[in-house]
Amino acid sequence: MSGPRWKWIFALLWFLPGVGLRAQQAPVALRDEAVVQGETIRLADLLPLEVNAATRLAAAKINLGRAPQPGSVRVFSEDKLRSAVAGQIAVTFPATTVVRGVGWPLREASIRQTLRESEAGRHYDFAQARLVPPADFSTRTPDPRLEVLAIRSQADEPKLSASLRCGQRSDCGSFLVEIVFDEPVPVGIGRPARLRTEKPDVAQAAPANPAPAPALVQPGRAAKMLFEGEGFKITTRVLPLQRAGMGQVIRVFDPMARQVSLARVEGKDLMSFREAR
Repeated sequence: MSGPRWKWIFALLWFLPGVGLRAQQAPVALRDEAVVQGETIRLADLLPLEVNAATRLAAAKINLGRAPQPGSVRVFSEDKLRSAVAGQIAVTFPATTVVRGVGWPLREASIRQTLRESEAGRHYDFAQARLVPPADFSTRTPDPRLEVLAIRSQADEPKLSASLRCGQRSDCGSFLVEIVFDEPVPVGIGRPARLRTEKPDVAQAAPANPAPAPALVQPGRAAKMLFEGEGFKITTRVLPLQRAGMGQVIRVFDPMARQVSLARVEGKDLMSFREAR
């Protein structure tokens, strides 16, 4: 075999393994957006789909912390991710990475059963009622245990409003479900009727036609909702679901959290958060 041919063979034997090694060690570019479902974010959630199984398995062992609530986000800076990875895997980092939390939708069967078995709901017949849960509301875990906080009637309307929440607070926050009947709210047999027989005090009787309070918030017009606590104050944009005047507590939709909550009217297009009871 001639000398030049041997040189070519040795050159191939020398360079080919190096090319393969460099291909295996080529850094993987992390995604700048990801969606997670569950309680924990792992580096594997940020890998592109075409990454090999060995790299994905190694990345699944790197914990980036608690996942955001469904409908919320967590934002990681390049330095935060670099510190978490600590050179364990060859990756490149975007300037910022946004991780969005998604969850599981509410099951109507679970809501209906919870209402039927609750102390507040045992007087009502929910068999034929139509349930209207909040739009796009989701839970952190599938089919969590629910509990009823309160059931309220709505004047002159064949419907009820029920406040519920997850038994495990980390699974979801409180939410409202509208219960609509085709006829006047059916009451279960055996519920004691509350009849007002005494005559009202003329001095304290309400006027026959009280002047309606001016509407300070209304559907279709955004309002600000204020959260206050020890040492902090946060304002977020919400959409009122009802017309209401000063001091009234109504339902509002939070586009950022994608859930319905209660708020008290404090002024024109200004509200304060109220915990459902």
